[in-house]
Amino acid sequence: GDPDTPDDGEKHNTKKSEGSTGIRPAFSRKMLGIAAGVINFSELILSQTYVDNLVSYGLKYSAPFPFLGGPFVLDINVLYHNGVPNYYTGLGGTSPTGFLIQGDVTALYQMFDFASRKGTFYFGAGPLVSFSNFFVDISNSVTDLEQTRVGATGVVGIGYGIKSFYFKAEARYFFEVTHYAGFQGSLQYGF
Repeated sequence: GDPDTPDDGEKHNTKKSEGSTGIRPAFSRKMLGIAAGVINFSELILSQTYVDNLVSYGLKYSAPFPFLGGPFVLDINVLYHNGVPNYYTGLGGTSPTGFLIQGDVTALYQMFDFASRKGTFYFGAGPLVSFSNFFVDISNSVTDLEQTRVGATGVVGIGYGIKSFYFKAEARYFFEVTHYAGFQGSLQYGF
């Protein structure tokens, strides 16, 4: 018969048997949502490191990643910050403007589930690209400080699902020319 109907008490691997509420475990579904966080952004300028906390927001997409085997998920983040770090203020007469875009593709590994498989702890790593375009007034001349940096990101996080929604909180560490940390929260819809 019907693959969703157990025969002789045998439990089949279906959506209905994956959790007490019928919700599939988080790492077995595609998810799309919004993300926001704080990046402790740093730059190396003339052999000196400058740091500022930047609030960023954007999109997060997650999908099963069966090519590695086991409970892996491919996680894609694109975050945007409008403005420039505070260490560029006070250099000239005009206020600096600009933006920062960061994107990463991370392979996450599910360490273990909790709360009837609705929650999970995970960690991962992957490549990172940062693009900044800051317009700064230096000696009454606006200078375009455009930079693309390639590096890597490491992630440790916790997630919890309620119906089709999934909440994630992540500590992130970025490895580029400089190294810096960040925190990100997200709300995703599973489909």
